[in-house]
Amino acid sequence: TKLSDSLRSSLSKIALITIRDMFQFLKRCMETYLDPLVKILLKRGSDTSAFISEEAEAALITMTIVCSDSKVLSCLLTQ
Repeated sequence: TKLSDSLRSSLSKIALITIRDMFQFLKRCMETYLDPLVKILLKRGSDTSAFISEEAEAALITMTIVCSDSKVLSCLLTQ
């Protein structure tokens, strides 16, 4: 999560891709880490750089597909 919030765009993009891959392969095991990840993904999703915001959006979409709806919704509502 630290690297995804980096000012270096290439480091941030690689970290966001890693988060997306972790959601894709670890699935519901990632639910315990939803709070900090949702915070970062929403922040990076609103970035002015499409390079970064597209990866954050892809990670958010993957998160909503693999994690339980109730946990995702509760994390999104608290942000």
